[in-house]
Amino acid sequence: MQDRDGRQRSFENLVDAERRLRIAGHEAGHALLAWLAPHVTGILGTKWHDEVAARRVSTTHTGTLVIASLDDLLRWVWEEAAITAAGMAAEEVVWGRFDSQGASDDITKLLNKADAICLATVSSPPRPPWPDPESAEAPTNVDFRRCDPNELRPECAAVMNACFLQARRRIVAHRAAFDRLHAALFRTIEMTGEEISAALSIP
Repeated sequence: MQDRDGRQRSFENLVDAERRLRIAGHEAGHALLAWLAPHVTGILGTKWHDEVAARRVSTTHTGTLVIASLDDLLRWVWEEAAITAAGMAAEEVVWGRFDSQGASDDITKLLNKADAICLATVSSPPRPPWPDPESAEAPTNVDFRRCDPNELRPECAAVMNACFLQARRRIVAHRAAFDRLHAALFRTIEMTGEEISAALSIP
């Protein structure tokens, strides 16, 4: 089993610098949204999985959930969905678009969470728990409602849009912290939760 330095060398050997920069930005988005989420108590870190069948980077977090009502549960799912959308949102903030092929796992996870939200609010259109933004939305080319209705129900697409836009707003609002973590992850793709929190917390 490779140690951290060995996995870093593997990452650098297998992935070119431009792609590494994009992966680092994607994971920085996930980590920032998890760090900002009210239910997340800690980020466990990022890790490079270099098995041939799963060459990817993952960011994991942990949290405490107290459910007193369905609204509490829905709030948690909305926040988790925004964390899921954050990698794609980060790519769009930095490069103007996200890699839909590279983000296919995130899109599937986001769709599953949107489905859960829609099922739990079947009597009314799902409304995100976040306040409406005070300023106009920054331009975005992302609109999951353009998907084929046979593949994605309009109400689920609307939930996915709301989560993507919330992730995007938070990244833009905390751009300096995001940029610090992006740069750190590019240098060292594997970081502990403490290292990630330290990068995000620097004033």
